[in-house]
Amino acid sequence: ATDLDAVVRIESELTIRETNLEQLLASQRNLDDRVQLATLTILITPSPVDEPFVVAVVEKSNGIGDALTKGWNAFVDVLHGFAVVLAYSAPFMVIGLILLGAGWLVRRRLLRSVL
Repeated sequence: ATDLDAVVRIESELTIRETNLEQLLASQRNLDDRVQLATLTILITPSPVDEPFVVAVVEKSNGIGDALTKGWNAFVDVLHGFAVVLAYSAPFMVIGLILLGAGWLVRRRLLRSVL
């Protein structure tokens, strides 16, 4: 490069390429860190030679029976959810009922003393 404009373009291109290189290196370091934290468990068991390789074939049916089964399972799941919500809120409801009862008694006594 002999003129100033060419030198500036070369420096600009070099800066862009260095920035891209730094980004790629940072990405590589990030991936290396994630791979080091990953857990991989491999269980290798010997297979008997005389047993053939078997592929399980699952037939998917979209009939009425499957629809009823899925509907029933959804219904049971909703009931389970209501039971969980009730179990979590039961202590608060008991305390609320006690406070409401005490407030009702106090209000009743105050009204009797006024009359």
